[in-house]
Amino acid sequence: MTEVTAIPEVSGSKGAMLRLSDMKIGPLPLTVFAASSVVAMLAVWAGKLPNNLIGGLFVLMLLGFLLGKLGQNIPILKQIGGTAILCLFVPAALVGYGLMPQSALKAMHTTFKTANFQYFFIACLVAGSILGMPYRVLVQGFIRMFVPLLVGTLAAVAAGIVVGLLFGHTPSETFFFIIIPIVGGGLAEGTLPLSIAYSEMLHRP
Repeated sequence: MTEVTAIPEVSGSKGAMLRLSDMKIGPLPLTVFAASSVVAMLAVWAGKLPNNLIGGLFVLMLLGFLLGKLGQNIPILKQIGGTAILCLFVPAALVGYGLMPQSALKAMHTTFKTANFQYFFIACLVAGSILGMPYRVLVQGFIRMFVPLLVGTLAAVAAGIVVGLLFGHTPSETFFFIIIPIVGGGLAEGTLPLSIAYSEMLHRP
């Protein structure tokens, strides 16, 4: 019979180093993320960050990976959607309080406003989600879900309008600016496309 030899557990500083080397921030190993972050910070500090899609995505991806990791591990916050909350509010706070370096801000502005990356991202997300599902499952699932989905949506709209009226909002304001963004599918699938559409229709930011 073949004897199975137990591998001794690594302890102390070596064990800590192994655990750190196995850690990932987003899809990146910790070492790669740390090196990339140093490069990004030096580029921002020196004013050498490219003001284009590459520079903008470089900063956005690193910041998103970090905030996503924090949101997955902070107690209590991780149970209420910490990843989405941090990725939405922390960058907004950095920009709002003037803490985001101008070179990084310009690169991200170019990525989203000039290159219109969000249009590409939303199109890929929606189309990829639909095309990635097996045809039979998509059809059968839609047929089974249609009636409950319709009833649930109508009930949610009615409840939302009632609550809006209690807080002094008109039904149209509540419907278009509160309910629809919520039931529209979250941030990427709902809020961003709607904000673009509303901005073009209302001629305001």
